[in-house]
Amino acid sequence: AMAAEACLRARKFVPSFAVPFHKGQHGRVVVIGGSIEYSGAPCYAAMAALRTGADLAWVICAPEAAGAIKAFSPELIVIPGLPSAEENERVARLPAARRDAVARLAAQNLLGLVRAARPSAVVVGPGLGRLAAE
Repeated sequence: AMAAEACLRARKFVPSFAVPFHKGQHGRVVVIGGSIEYSGAPCYAAMAALRTGADLAWVICAPEAAGAIKAFSPELIVIPGLPSAEENERVARLPAARRDAVARLAAQNLLGLVRAARPSAVVVGPGLGRLAAE
């Protein structure tokens, strides 16, 4: 009984969908994540966004994860826009000043991809993995 009452109260805060609507009008979500080891986490995050009402969901991931993520669902827009594991290893061996410059450029590129999607929300982290400690 209390659960039903709580659902009725919560429903007041959930807007009804406007009909007709255009794709993306009810939410555009970008998930930044996914690596060679972890391709499921960004899939689940993006699919959860779609199931809770978002119209469009992008996953920006490492190239090694893109195929598995795209195979998971044709509803997801998959962009292999993060550095590959090989690129990360190569950058880790650079001198600190050069590494910082490469990181700034990668961040600018990522920000450009995110801005192009015009998201309502951005999720950062599912399946990014960890870099080896120096």
